[in-house]
Amino acid sequence: MAADTEDLNTRAVFAFLQALTSGSAEKADPLLAEHVQWSIPRAVPDAPWDRETALQVVSSIPTMLDDFSILLFDSESGLPIPLDSRTIEMASGAPGVTAQGDRVAVEAVAHGKHQDRIYRNRYHFLFVLRDGQIARILEYNDTQHLAEVFGATVG
Repeated sequence: MAADTEDLNTRAVFAFLQALTSGSAEKADPLLAEHVQWSIPRAVPDAPWDRETALQVVSSIPTMLDDFSILLFDSESGLPIPLDSRTIEMASGAPGVTAQGDRVAVEAVAHGKHQDRIYRNRYHFLFVLRDGQIARILEYNDTQHLAEVFGATVG
């Protein structure tokens, strides 16, 4: 039974990452719990973000980055893995994913272009789900690279 829950939770996380990639707040909306919190340590001084802010962030992706994509990252092989029907079918067994109970950890790499700068950042996400919805997102990334590309300061 736990494996079924872990697969369902992982599929919800994959659906959220696909919504983030496409900038679709409409697709992200039903995946987020009412009181979700999204934290990015040291990157954004006013984090954690609430649900409304999280949906605004999702919808802002297409205006911030051209050709944006999120790929799973297989740390064993060092290769990015597309988030496609094959990896979605693998669910919690996909490379770069660890699922245990209501927690799903994802290693990922994001690509895109912001103005004339290339964005390529490694991520580690920890998602905590409650009743099939994402209740907490803890996101780690290279905040210095983020600041260099977007011209922001690191908190």
